[in-house]
Amino acid sequence: LLDGLAAAVRARRALPAKAAAVAASACASAEAPKSSLFRESNAQLPTDNLRIRGVQALVPAACLQEELPHSGRAAGVVTETRSVLQKLFSAPDGGSDRLVVVAGPSTLHDVDTALQYAARLADAAKTFEGELVVLMRCRYSAPDSSDWRGLVMDPDLNGSLNINMGLSTARELLQAVNQLGLPVASEFSDTTVPQYLADLVSWAQ
Repeated sequence: LLDGLAAAVRARRALPAKAAAVAASACASAEAPKSSLFRESNAQLPTDNLRIRGVQALVPAACLQEELPHSGRAAGVVTETRSVLQKLFSAPDGGSDRLVVVAGPSTLHDVDTALQYAARLADAAKTFEGELVVLMRCRYSAPDSSDWRGLVMDPDLNGSLNINMGLSTARELLQAVNQLGLPVASEFSDTTVPQYLADLVSWAQ
């Protein structure tokens, strides 16, 4: 019993010394530089973006639309075609028996050739407008089997990836096609590019 009581006294006497040691340790920790949970913006970790060659800022979609606004005719073509397609798809057995035709290349890479094709297709669309609703397929992305990234991602076809130029080129092309009175169909494979082009597209998947 006495041994136990004596040990308790010795333990109590040791408390002030331990408290002082803890306080000294806390002060030392406060003086040492703290490691942040967040990296500085200019810090580069050896595991950061190892497969990223570079980062390119995109022009905001609203700025490009302001720079290249669609014309009144283009807006009319898109609005009218969307309305027609909505009626055809929602009531395929009533109202109209016109057939919807989406015609065009697998992907676009040459603007001049695309516009020549669009002009000929627009003439054909007018010829058969009583039976057909013709849209030109304007796909801006490349097939998965191709090393080329597509008109938007690589408009120069040389791997330079001038995306801002590609967005402008694609928007100008869609404007020109709509100006011919020919509506556009496209394929949206991401959620970014449609912000720049969707107002010029009558139907997309």
